[in-house]
Amino acid sequence: MTVEFPGVARDTATAIERRVIDGLARMRPEERLARTMALCRAAGELAIAGIRLREGNLSDTELRIRLARLRYGSELVDRVEAYRARHVG
Repeated sequence: MTVEFPGVARDTATAIERRVIDGLARMRPEERLARTMALCRAAGELAIAGIRLREGNLSDTELRIRLARLRYGSELVDRVEAYRARHVG
């Protein structure tokens, strides 16, 4: 019987998946949090690099908007921008 672990690539051997999960389980909560935060930072940096590669040199504001569109979707970003236009500046 094959056990599937959510979030683990399907091309990873089950024994390796188990080792990763066991290693995470042995970490203290603050170690898991630090690891998660580092992975999130790395994902953000990769997303920004991809945006820059596709779109060229953008202002910091435009870069943040493009990143928000990737993370949260255009519908939400459009609603926030409309709200800001009505209530800010």
